[in-house]
Amino acid sequence: MPDSNGAAYLSARGISKRFGSAVGVFDIDLDVEKGMAICLLGPSGCGKTTLLRIIAGLQSADSGSVRLGGSDLARVPVHKRDIGFVFQTWALFPHLNVQRNVEFGLSMRGVESGERAKRARDALALVGLEELGGRMPRQLSGGQQQRVALARALAINPSILLLDEPMSSLDFNTRVEVRRQIRELQQRLGVTAIYVTHDYSEAMAVADRTVVMSAGRIVEQGDTAALFHHPRTDYAARFLGMHNVLDGTVAGIDGGMARVRLGEGIEVPVPVSDATPAANAPAKICFDQWLVGLSADGLVAEVISVSAEHGYTRVVACPTGTSQAIDFRVPGISLIEPGAQVHLAIDWSQAWFLTSV
Repeated sequence: MPDSNGAAYLSARGISKRFGSAVGVFDIDLDVEKGMAICLLGPSGCGKTTLLRIIAGLQSADSGSVRLGGSDLARVPVHKRDIGFVFQTWALFPHLNVQRNVEFGLSMRGVESGERAKRARDALALVGLEELGGRMPRQLSGGQQQRVALARALAINPSILLLDEPMSSLDFNTRVEVRRQIRELQQRLGVTAIYVTHDYSEAMAVADRTVVMSAGRIVEQGDTAALFHHPRTDYAARFLGMHNVLDGTVAGIDGGMARVRLGEGIEVPVPVSDATPAANAPAKICFDQWLVGLSADGLVAEVISVSAEHGYTRVVACPTGTSQAIDFRVPGISLIEPGAQVHLAIDWSQAWFLTSV
């Protein structure tokens, strides 16, 4: 939560960074409350790692400021920032055993050897590797190495924990398990954390809030569950896996509902919101794939593709009168085939308008 004078625990203001003619990040403002986990989410090259490295002090900003606990970090060197960093490639020292790797950050901070060893053992116990302190990194699995890197970051009792794509080198099952452990530890310890990823499923698993980035800027941010359920922008909706983003025109507005023309002979009612364009203006609407079902009547569509996915069938169909496809799910294994004609029942009252930015 913000402190008594309303300031965020970590606050970045006006952060900009260029690399020659390329923009790394531009005029970024970011607030993180104490004890919260946030995710910087976006494609490669969007600036999320640059922002993380600036917060850590591993890279300097061209302009802007970073404050942690009310203190300006501008002249604070990396090893005195009280920040734990978990790198994408783990960055373990191959010539040091697990125990020594975890002790490294404490050694850099001048912690006495006995205390250093105890805190390293405690950190290894937190990640379930207390029995492996004598092993070398090469003797560990990828998941174990990542947990050692996490233990090293936690051993210094950081004010904030930064994680840069920590799951990218792991297989799917290990990734799911390690991110569960990271989230469990973050919540149990109450450590403030910033997590960088391009995978929206990781954001859903680890973050209280998610910040969607593109081309060095923040496009949209909010509580993770709310953002994934109801993004406001076209970019965020598409990046977060909302497959049903349709282009149309506002044909008219009647009270609390707008009539949106999606194609020849297709007008659908969508609730009016702050994002609703004026009558006759172009519009983008979004709705969840689970709001679509098959019916005896309804919107006539031709099936374009069918694929099996985790206990249900994914169907993509194109309604008659438009070239725009609608993506939906059918429970279990469906016998529908491409080319078939179906009728779609869609709860348009749950659709919403998107903004372009």
